[in-house]
Amino acid sequence: IVGSQGESFGTAAGLFKGVIGLILILVANKIAHRLGEQGIYQKS
Repeated sequence: IVGSQGESFGTAAGLFKGVIGLILILVANKIAHRLGEQGIYQKS
């Protein structure tokens, strides 16, 4: 039981890190576009 709680916390922490990473990428891309740079992906 204790192990499963640790695993679920680890999964939640990993998911949270992934979401934060995605947000940082999107924000950095938006800043790059505002500065006239290409960014990670092109605006459509």
